Amino acid sequence: MNNMNNMKYDIYDKPKSYVEWLFLSLQQLVAVFGATILIPIIIGINPALGLMTAGIGTLLYILWTKKSAVFLGNSGTFIPLVFGLSMGNPTLLIVGVITIGLVYIVIGTIVSFTGTAWIKNILTPVIVGPIIMILGISLVAYSISWFGLDATITSGNTLSLEQWSTLGIAILTFVITTLFVLRGNNVTKTYSIIIGLTISSITAVIINLIIGGGLATLSDMGNFVVENPLKSISNTWSAFSVSNIRFIEIVPFIIISFVSMAEHIGDHTVLSATVKRDLLQDPGLNKTLQAQGLATLAAGLLGSSPVTTYGESTASVAISRVSSKYVVGGAAVLAIIVSFTPLLALLAYIPTAVFGGLSLLLYCFIFLNGLKVLLNSDIDFDNQKNLLIISSMILLGTAVTLIPAYSYLFIGIDVFKTGDISFQLSGLMFPLIIGVLMQTLLPDEHKDSEISK
Repeated sequence: MNNMNNMKYDIYDKPKSYVEWLFLSLQQLVAVFGATILIPIIIGINPALGLMTAGIGTLLYILWTKKSAVFLGNSGTFIPLVFGLSMGNPTLLIVGVITIGLVYIVIGTIVSFTGTAWIKNILTPVIVGPIIMILGISLVAYSISWFGLDATITSGNTLSLEQWSTLGIAILTFVITTLFVLRGNNVTKTYSIIIGLTISSITAVIINLIIGGGLATLSDMGNFVVENPLKSISNTWSAFSVSNIRFIEIVPFIIISFVSMAEHIGDHTVLSATVKRDLLQDPGLNKTLQAQGLATLAAGLLGSSPVTTYGESTASVAISRVSSKYVVGGAAVLAIIVSFTPLLALLAYIPTAVFGGLSLLLYCFIFLNGLKVLLNSDIDFDNQKNLLIISSMILLGTAVTLIPAYSYLFIGIDVFKTGDISFQLSGLMFPLIIGVLMQTLLPDEHKDSEISK
């Protein structure tokens, strides 16, 4: 057990017993479960397949990096792209996701020869911090929809009993879990997420019995169809045909891969601060990029969606103080097992309000992680240029991710369109491009004054 970085269990530490190991891994899975199966549902992919490939990707990541452990779930960054381009085209789905994985592997390999300086010069803390904060904001906006809060509330309608119950369960979950995080002892703090889930789920079941049902669950979503993951893989590959794809369709996958690397670097920056080890140096950004590339490549070969490092996983590490590769790897194994059992369908009957309350807390931690990047980095806040970049990115990112007309994670903005192929800016890409351009083009008053001296 390592106390140097305030971790209860650090990267190489094993839990004291198999029972503790199981519960810690289960909690890590609970933290990422909602988004991990929600994103495949939105895209139209079997959530069991998404859960399985997330587990496989996480194991590949841990095996490749050896010194870093974080759960890789299905990526929300690619929703507009995958949903818009590859729906109904299994060939493009497979080739597109494989392309994303290969881009990560290639860039990771280049970084191993060139070093990380050039990437850090582009994706500085001034850029990465706001991107993580925007990601947290956009995800919180979606989690609030699980509170039962929608447009009907602002149109003068009275809340129904079901809506009041949904709102109450979501708030209860958030409050209970937060209290255990802040006021619990060493044991309850470690298991705060799973405790919040259990208490709220039992309460929700009781309320459902009293009011005769009505609380929405993940299984109520129209695209929610669970089948054996191997069957989904077979069905996807049986429809594969090279003639169903054009090169121009692959270009957007290549472009957005570079944008998602900001999220990758941000997650590892935050995780580094949490575990008090610079993961971008050891095992190195080259290793982490390659590992995510291998994980995404595997997901593509299996006909699933791209995977990425999960802020929910990092938040869970911060809350429980457990960053053990054995615990995260255990969560990955549990994810694979659950994907082949009826348990996934059973878990999906937990009211979405419970996941809403849990996810709100986790997404708040993601936002705070972005704030930590800004505060813990050597940023000159007296420099007007830095303040303008940070404020512009946060304001623009918040605007494009919170437009009421859009209910998904990110807004899509057409950049170019040729025939029936279009490429969209995501809610992360737009402020990222603006931030990089401002960082490159705006004059730096402090540097200019130093030169004049």
